[in-house]
Amino acid sequence: MYGKKVSVIIPLASGERLQEKLERQLSVMPLTWEILICSPRRSSCGTHLEERVHWIVTEDGRANCLNAGARHASGDYLWFLHADSILLDHTAEKLSETMAKDESALYYFDLKFDTKTCYFMMFNAKGVLFRSRCLHTPFGDQAFFVKRELFERFPSYSTEVSYGEDHILVRDYQRYQIPILPIGMKILTSARKYEQNGWLRTNALHLYLWRKQMREYNAKYMGK
Repeated sequence: MYGKKVSVIIPLASGERLQEKLERQLSVMPLTWEILICSPRRSSCGTHLEERVHWIVTEDGRANCLNAGARHASGDYLWFLHADSILLDHTAEKLSETMAKDESALYYFDLKFDTKTCYFMMFNAKGVLFRSRCLHTPFGDQAFFVKRELFERFPSYSTEVSYGEDHILVRDYQRYQIPILPIGMKILTSARKYEQNGWLRTNALHLYLWRKQMREYNAKYMGK
């Protein structure tokens, strides 16, 4: 089941740490899988993961962290995971099943928000499902999974943008007609910024930034 090697790449901002639950989950991943944490400043992991982690010190910026992780990776597949993600049971098995499918695709998880206080996040989950399945535009918190050889043949995460490097990556793959496919499993992500900054305000900001970046991308590459 686990014959192919996966490189788990996790970008961290300065001062950011993995959740303890995610550390425990990663610690029981197949021993052939490698875990690379990329950050402008080296920190430390809990006892669950310390011996398995390869730390990569990078320049500031999420795109720099992600690209550095990909450059140092030795796995057959790259799995870009956010630090506030929580995995469901049997995630490793599901990824192993995915490896037997089309290797010329970019895969993503469906999203479920980890919250006990913000009821409206259920609408976000439905919106993410529509955006991903119908518009073929998943975002980075949906834990992209891609064959390393494919990632190396096409544009990596853009360091020319101040936000939305994951969106640009997906748009590049669409431009090169790379399939964007669901893994068929959920991953949990934190709803903290919605709870702290307000659900409506956060959604409005995200929608504005996404549409602005899409217009700029289309004007640059599509002549629209």
